[in-house]
Amino acid sequence: METVVTNKKNGIKELLPHKSYVTLVFANIISRFGDSLDSIAFGWMVYILTGSKLLLGTLLAVNVVPNILFSVFAGVLVDRLKKKSVLIVGYIGRGIMVSIVAFLFMTKSLRPWHLFIFTFISSTFESFTSPAQSSILPLLLPKELFLAANAISTSAYKFAELIGLGAAAAIITVFGISGAFFIDGATFFIAAILILFIKVKNDISSIVKLTLNSYFAELKEGFSFIKNNKLLRTIIILFALINLCLSPVGVILPAFVKENLKSGVEMQSVLGISLTVGMILGGFLVAQFGSHFKISTFIILGFFSLGINYALLYIPGNVITNTNISCILASVLFGLIGLAVPVISSPVSTYFLNVTPREILGRVSAVVGMVSMCALPLGSATSGVVSEYISISVLFGTMGIIIILISLFLVFNKKFREATE
Repeated sequence: METVVTNKKNGIKELLPHKSYVTLVFANIISRFGDSLDSIAFGWMVYILTGSKLLLGTLLAVNVVPNILFSVFAGVLVDRLKKKSVLIVGYIGRGIMVSIVAFLFMTKSLRPWHLFIFTFISSTFESFTSPAQSSILPLLLPKELFLAANAISTSAYKFAELIGLGAAAAIITVFGISGAFFIDGATFFIAAILILFIKVKNDISSIVKLTLNSYFAELKEGFSFIKNNKLLRTIIILFALINLCLSPVGVILPAFVKENLKSGVEMQSVLGISLTVGMILGGFLVAQFGSHFKISTFIILGFFSLGINYALLYIPGNVITNTNISCILASVLFGLIGLAVPVISSPVSTYFLNVTPREILGRVSAVVGMVSMCALPLGSATSGVVSEYISISVLFGTMGIIIILISLFLVFNKKFREATE
C-alpha cells in the first residue's frame, strides 16, 4: 500500500461537501455527549442504589464483556448487513435500554440485578455498532480523505465528551439522575434519526443465506486476512501493548494525584481535561495537515512523543517536590500525551481502511477492537498489582520507556516504513 504525499489539500475543508459523512459525525457527537452524561450519572446512581464501590467496578467489567465475547462474531454479520441499518438499530436499542433504566430509577423500581442485564444488553448493541462505524466510512468518503476523517472524528467526539462532562453536574442538579438518563436515551434516538438521512452508496446486504458452516467460513476469512498481513498483525499487537501500557494512568491516577501531586479530586479533573484537550488538538492538527506527511512518520513520531511524555511523569512529585510546579508539569505532560494519541490512532485506522477489502472490513475491525479491548482489563489488573510493589513514578517511567522502545522498533523496521509510505 502506498500513501503518496502531495501538495493537494485533503483536510477539514475538503470533508465538508460530503454531507452524509458530516451527518454521521454529528450523530456520533450527540451520542458521545449522552455517553459522557451517563458516565457521571451511572456512578452516582449505583452508589445511591447500593452504596457499593465493588458493584460499580463489577458493572464496568460487565460493560466490557460483550465487546470481547461478541465483537468478532458481530463483525461477520456486519459485513453481510447494511451498515446504516446496523447503526440505526444499535442506537435505538441502546436508547431503549437507557430509558428503561431511567424509568425504573425514577419509579424506585430499579434493582441491582437489573443493571447487570441492561448493561450487558446495551454493550451487546455496541459490539455491533463499533465495526459498523468502521465499515461505513469507505462508503461515504474517497480514500484520500480517510486520514482527515479519522482525525477530525477523534477531536469532535472528545470535544463532545468534554462538554458533556462539564454539563453533567448542572444537568443532574436540575433534572436529577433519572432526567440525565432520559437525556442520554434521547441522544441515541436523535442519532438514529440523523443516520436515517445518510445516503450510503453500495450499502447492500448479502442475499446468500447464512448457515453455520458459511458463518464460520466467513469468520475464518477475516482471521486469515490478518494472519497473512504481517504488518497488520504487528500494528494490532502494538495497539494492544499501548493499551496495556496506558492502563496504569486510568487505574492509579487517583493515587498519583494524592501521593505524587499532593492534591485532590479537582487536580484529577484538571488532568483529565488536559488529556482530552490534547486529544482534541492532536486530532485537529492531523486532520488539517496530515495529507502532507507519510503515515509511517505520524505513527513513529506519535509513539515516540507518547513514550517520552509518559516517562517524564516520573518527575512530578519525585524529582520535583514542589506541589504547584508538579501539578503544572503533570498537566502539561497529560496534554502532550493526549496530543500523541490521535497522531498514532488516526494513521493506524487509515491504514486499516486502505488495506482491508470492504467486504471483510467489519470482521477485521472487530478483531482489532477485541484485541485492544482485551488488553485494557489485563493492563488494569496488572497495574493494580504491580503498583503495590513499585512506586507510581517508577511504573509510569517504565511504561514510557517501553513505548519509546516500540517507536525505535518501528524506526528500524524497514517493512513497516515501506508498507505505510
